[in-house]
Parts: sequence; structure tokens; C-alpha cells
Amino acid sequence: MDVEVYQRGGVLGLDRRYVVREGTIEVIDRGRSRGARDLDPDQAARIDKLAALTASVDSEDSADMLLVGDSMETDVVVKDGDGPESTLVLRSGDDSPLEVWELVGEVTRASGV
Repeated sequence: MDVEVYQRGGVLGLDRRYVVREGTIEVIDRGRSRGARDLDPDQAARIDKLAALTASVDSEDSADMLLVGDSMETDVVVKDGDGPESTLVLRSGDDSPLEVWELVGEVTRASGV
């Protein structure tokens, strides 16, 4: 399962993509790759499990909140083989299912950044 987490904004003006594909993770910071590395098999399995749960979340399940000036926006894209692509757009303070936030956290931890 391919997963991309793209975070931008926030107080620090983040612009970072995490791309998980075929057991590797690549970090792209402000358009420049920091390189790719192999994921631990346990991390890869956990990310796949959370990605499958996230792909089943209806974007209607994410409640829009009042945006603040330093809000961070996170796009989560999950693609399983030839199946349809699932995309969620989250903002700081959104009331989204826990699995979605767990996936974002797991991917950022796995990146080592």
C-alpha cells in the first residue's frame, strides 16, 4: 500500500512530504529529497494496517473547525494497488478518527525526522 503524508503550514511554515512505498520511506523537505530508507518490517506492517483503516474513512467524518492563522494542513493519500485513491485533508484541530492521526504520527516517527 502506498501512503503519502504532506504537511504544510503551522508556526514553523512546514512543507514536508513523507512517501511510503514498497517498504521504504522518503522524506521530501521543501521540494528536496532527504533520501529514502528501508522501513523496519513492524513499522511497515503498522503503517499498512493504519493506511487500510484510513482509506475506509469518509472525508465527511472530518469536521471542519475554525482555522487559526498558524494552522497546519495535512493531506493523507492512500493507494492500494490498482484500487481507488483515498485522500483526506486535515487541518489543525480537525475532529478526525483516531486511526487517521495515528497513521500521520506513525509515518512521521518512521521517517526519523
